[in-house]
Amino acid sequence: RASASARNSGACFRRGADLFPVCFVMIHLCSVVYSLQSVSITGGQDHNEKLVMDLFEAMKGPTLEDTISGFKQYCHQDVLWQNSGFPDIVGHEAMEHLLREQKRLFDFERVEVLEHRLLASDGDHVFFERRDTISNSMGKVIFAFDILGVFEIQKGQIVRWSDYMDTSEIRNTWEQGSFEKL
Repeated sequence: RASASARNSGACFRRGADLFPVCFVMIHLCSVVYSLQSVSITGGQDHNEKLVMDLFEAMKGPTLEDTISGFKQYCHQDVLWQNSGFPDIVGHEAMEHLLREQKRLFDFERVEVLEHRLLASDGDHVFFERRDTISNSMGKVIFAFDILGVFEIQKGQIVRWSDYMDTSEIRNTWEQGSFEKL
C-alpha cells in the first residue's frame, strides 16, 4: 500500500503534466539567462539591446501604420515572430496581414510597453521582460499582458522574436467574440 505522500506526489505529477511544456521552457530560459556572460543590471545597453528598445519605441504609435512601420524598420524581411499558443508568423507581409486583421476584428491600433526590464543579453540574443498594452483607436486598452521576449539579432535586424506569455484571457475573449469585458 502506497503512503499518502507517494499517492499525492503521483497526483501532483499528473496534474502538472499539462504544465510540463511551460515549465520546461521556463527552466530552459532560466538556465540560459543564468549562464549568460553579459547580464544588464546596471542599465548599460549594447547595440542589440538598444535595437530592441528602439523597436518598441517605434511601434507605440499613435497609429497602426506606426506600429507596422516600426516592425518593418527593425525586423528582417523574413523575421520569425512566435507568440506562445499561436501559429508562427513569418515575414513582414504575414505580420502586416495579422495586424490589419486585428484592426478589423477589434479595432487594434497600437502596442505600448508600459513597464519593461532588460533581463540579459549575450551576443545576438536579448531577453526582455515587459508589460504590453494593446489599445484601440479611441485609446482604450483592450489587452494587457506580461511577456518574456527573446530576440535574436543578426546584422542589425531582428530575425527571430519569441514571446512567452499566458494567453488564456486573450483566447477566451477571442473565442467569445467580446472585447468589451477587458
